[in-house]
Amino acid sequence: MSAIELDNIKTELATKILTETDENVVNELVMFFRSPRKISVRSEVYRKPYSRAKDTVVRKILSFKALNNNWDGYGAVPSEVESSFNAIKLLSGMKDKYVEKLTEIYPNPQGTINLEWSDDSGKMLSVEIGNSSMSYYCVAADSGLPVFENNVPFETSHIQKLEMLIDAM
Repeated sequence: MSAIELDNIKTELATKILTETDENVVNELVMFFRSPRKISVRSEVYRKPYSRAKDTVVRKILSFKALNNNWDGYGAVPSEVESSFNAIKLLSGMKDKYVEKLTEIYPNPQGTINLEWSDDSGKMLSVEIGNSSMSYYCVAADSGLPVFENNVPFETSHIQKLEMLIDAM
């Protein structure tokens, strides 16, 4: 099966899970991601297994779609299907040890998803994932200077940079 075919299957499953609340559909998606598979990040293809830590995060991401309009009382919308899929795709491209260090995951009022890593010393990395790009901000990396990237594509080089920033925490 080609990477494009796998991406089509993943998109179909993600769309199905994000529009239905059936627990069987959730399990179907989690089982698909848990099995060894090829992950396409842009034109690059990797083969990685899916961990229990990623299962938990995927379930949490998918749960954000069940939020009602105005879930925060200020006009917030539920997570967008594409934002949820991109968050899952991003985490699929990361090594398990980085997903296990994830400290916060939450929906944003405009339909995007935030992932955060932090430690007791005040170092933190915040990644906002949207429909077509992501932005991230890191405080107190090795250099001591904040790092900020806005509206960057979902490319392997950015995933690797995020992993380096998490290592520096």
